Amino acid sequence: MSALAMRKELIEKIQTIPDEVLGELLSYADYLEEKSFQKKFEKNIPKRLVAKDNNDLVNKLEQGVEDIRNKEEYTFEEAFEIIDKI
Repeated sequence: MSALAMRKELIEKIQTIPDEVLGELLSYADYLEEKSFQKKFEKNIPKRLVAKDNNDLVNKLEQGVEDIRNKEEYTFEEAFEIIDKI
């Protein structure tokens, strides 16, 4: 089924839904829209910035602290100082 045909069918179904559940339907549509945006957004984020789980987050934070100690990364203060000079 084409996207156009699915949109038409969706509109027809929405028109038959009782008013009492329209709020729920709108909330679900918002959820789906946000989920779709999030997937598109996540595709453009470097993998090193995405935590898969709590352990991965802890490891990434520890690595970030170690990078700062080794002067391999800038602290927030250093980054803002550089930006202010631009």
